[in-house]
Amino acid sequence: MRIQPVTPAIADSLGLDKAKGALITDVDGDGPAAAAGMQAGDVVVSFDGKPVERSRQLPRLVAGAPTGKEVPLTLWREGREMPLKVTIGVLDPQKLVAARPPEPEAEPAAAVTALGLSLARVTPQLRERYRLGATVSGVVVTGVASDAPAAEQGVTPGDIVAMVGRDAVTTPEEVIEKIAAARQAQHRSVLLRLERKGTGRYIAVPVEQG
Repeated sequence: MRIQPVTPAIADSLGLDKAKGALITDVDGDGPAAAAGMQAGDVVVSFDGKPVERSRQLPRLVAGAPTGKEVPLTLWREGREMPLKVTIGVLDPQKLVAARPPEPEAEPAAAVTALGLSLARVTPQLRERYRLGATVSGVVVTGVASDAPAAEQGVTPGDIVAMVGRDAVTTPEEVIEKIAAARQAQHRSVLLRLERKGTGRYIAVPVEQG
């Protein structure tokens, strides 16, 4: 699996009491994490009885566990803690890191003014323009306002918004609906799962109130 740090904004969007744990961005379909039921968007808050306060602790804890051992861990999922057990496989340190590749350009689309983004459905033309793989699904970012919170977090045209919170999205309208729901619920930020060149990561973007 791949992980990233939990920032205060991400913690707030997930309902965590503070920034802690390791946020899972991707789970290999044939690995021990998937077999145990772990999912992208989960936060690992303890491993083998030890609290995970920072994401960088998790690779060391996993590396210190014997291969083949069944280890208890605690996830934060949908606002509550969830216990699981995972059988330790051979550790590939490269799969415990979050990566970020490059960019492309823009094209008119539905605007999410609360986030400063322009979004579009995935079309054959956009697949070609942004060099998106045949299996990529989600909503394409086609424009980012220079002063938008999303721009500050490195969102660029060509990125894919795959999920809002824990819900997959395939149209700009779905993203707009979920942002509106977050505003109505008085959330200060919303969690987006972004994908770029096959690598996923999460960001928490402030939602304008009013």
